[in-house]
Amino acid sequence: MRTTVDSWNREEKLNEAIRSVGGNLTMSAAVLSHRSDIVWWLHRHIPDANYDLDTPLRSALITGDMVMAESLVSIAAQRGHLEIVRWIVEWTLQNHRTIDHGILVLTVVTRSIHTAAIHGHLEVAKYLRATASSSVCDGYTAHFTGDNLERLQRVGVEASPEAQRVSGKTLVLAAKKGFIDVVQWLYTEDGEDFQTDLFNAGQHRIPLDTIAMDTAAKYDHLDVLKYFHELQLSGETRLQCTENAMDGAAQNGHLSVVQYLHHNRAEGCTTAAMDQAAAHGYLDVVKWLHQYRTEDCTRAAMDGAALPGHLEVVQWLHENRAEGCSTRAMDNAATTGHLDMVKWLHLNRYVPKMRRSTRPSACCQMATCPSNRRLYGTSHGRSC
Repeated sequence: MRTTVDSWNREEKLNEAIRSVGGNLTMSAAVLSHRSDIVWWLHRHIPDANYDLDTPLRSALITGDMVMAESLVSIAAQRGHLEIVRWIVEWTLQNHRTIDHGILVLTVVTRSIHTAAIHGHLEVAKYLRATASSSVCDGYTAHFTGDNLERLQRVGVEASPEAQRVSGKTLVLAAKKGFIDVVQWLYTEDGEDFQTDLFNAGQHRIPLDTIAMDTAAKYDHLDVLKYFHELQLSGETRLQCTENAMDGAAQNGHLSVVQYLHHNRAEGCTTAAMDQAAAHGYLDVVKWLHQYRTEDCTRAAMDGAALPGHLEVVQWLHENRAEGCSTRAMDNAATTGHLDMVKWLHLNRYVPKMRRSTRPSACCQMATCPSNRRLYGTSHGRSC
């Protein structure tokens, strides 16, 4: 057994070494071939390759591929490598003083602020913001207008396809990941812009400030939620949340967030809160909502809890709620193979109207199948 473990450890170390060395060689080769698409593919799909960005960067500079060099700014920003970001930007501005290069730097730097921010690298984001606002970059933009400016900015976008300008989406993604320091900085820097920044959510355009607060609640970032709430109380913002905040927190089992919203906000929740908490097996949330909220639940609560086999939740709902379930409960349990759930539902939640059904449901077929009658006992005489 020890030999097997040692062998496995040696293999893992070897694979790690291959990922590290081979990854750098592959990325450097892609840089030398001017294949920024391959560079981004490697970065995105093999993130554990431990790339040393210094090597491909030198390759880009040797070949004079400034577009490639600038694309590495965004990669370095995403990984939080402040020294590499600073070195690339300063070296480029000092050694390539053409307006074209300056516009490329400005475009990539501006768009990389978003990348650094949504990955929690506040110091990198601050540096990039300061660089984008510097007099040097202002001097470049003053010389370019119209088609030429659009062309160079388009090249910059191609160099860093995952980057984008700081917007309300930046704030929402930072809130979703719980980067409270980044959220505070973004709102301090761009709060007024965020007030009117809207972005598409499905088929509807929903105010960003609503999405940001709802998102923080859904993903259990109570410190971010409190920050937004206090901003609203101060009158500095229109920040608000909707019923989706408590619904989302309940769905993910974040009881402390549900309680905070209950005590500090007036939006409340919908029946989806208890329905989804039950479906995901969060009995503590279900019990709390039952005791302190008045929105109640629907039959979807028990139906949903039966699907993944949350028997304890189903039993509690049976004993404490009056909504009951539909034929979907046993159908769901049978479909996902939870035999103990099927048996319990058959004995405790038998639905009389099943007898009148002209098309047997999945649960009926399973319960009345001759090969399965012994599971339920023929003495019951129950069929659909």
